[in-house]
Amino acid sequence: MTMSFNGSEDATLAPNQLVQTRIGGALKAEAPAMLAAMGLPVSDAARSLSEGGL
Repeated sequence: MTMSFNGSEDATLAPNQLVQTRIGGALKAEAPAMLAAMGLPVSDAARSLSEGGL
């Protein structure tokens, strides 16, 4: 996965590195059920997003 920070340099992340973000409480509470309805656990959805999917 490659990420840019504020338009600066790109950084390649190894698959064993931790990525943290802040989201609203309502979204955090709703996300697992919405993803489960699509047949995705949260971990698979996050992995897919980090690989450019979904």
